[in-house]
Amino acid sequence: MSKFEFLKPDKSKLFAAVSLGLVFSILMSLACFDARCEEVRDNLLRLHILANSDSEVDQSVKLKVRDALLEECGDLFDRAASLDEAAALAKANLLRLQEVAQEVLKGEGMDYGAAAEVAAVDFNTREYGELTVPAGEYLAVQVVLGYGQGQNWWCVCFPNICLGSAAGKVDDALDKGGQAVVKGGQKFKVKFKIVEVYEKLRAKLKNT
Repeated sequence: MSKFEFLKPDKSKLFAAVSLGLVFSILMSLACFDARCEEVRDNLLRLHILANSDSEVDQSVKLKVRDALLEECGDLFDRAASLDEAAALAKANLLRLQEVAQEVLKGEGMDYGAAAEVAAVDFNTREYGELTVPAGEYLAVQVVLGYGQGQNWWCVCFPNICLGSAAGKVDDALDKGGQAVVKGGQKFKVKFKIVEVYEKLRAKLKNT
């Protein structure tokens, strides 16, 4: 054996060290990204409408309820400066929002009613125009029509981007990290998917 033999690196150990370093770097990057996603979750109020079923009639009625609720809300949430204020406004006007939904259902001859509440709701990653809202648990104004077993409709009511341009309004509600997430689009496509898988797993574990 050469006197320099002991100086030769062990390739298997070197590969393992590099691999561990790479994995650690990826995990740190994902942890940082998820922290930015949490900033988004902690500052948005969603509007979530669930149709009675996926029948053509029920889906059509869901959209009419949506239009009526958006008209009723108007600039309601523009008065809020924070999620807490938006949630307080939602709770104060919850009965009226429920009544609006029920009026539409009655006018359309539906034999079921509507129930509204402010609750924590799990969402998948959703795209809204030029914005991408990451998966996870959000506070939401949730309106359930009938059995609520049909496809849902959603938007973000604080900051109020249900109507009009969205990009400018999120700047006031989110810090730079949160803004980077929702405006990242395709840049974060893989990370959004990983976060969505993680959030689904977390939700399942929470409910078991």
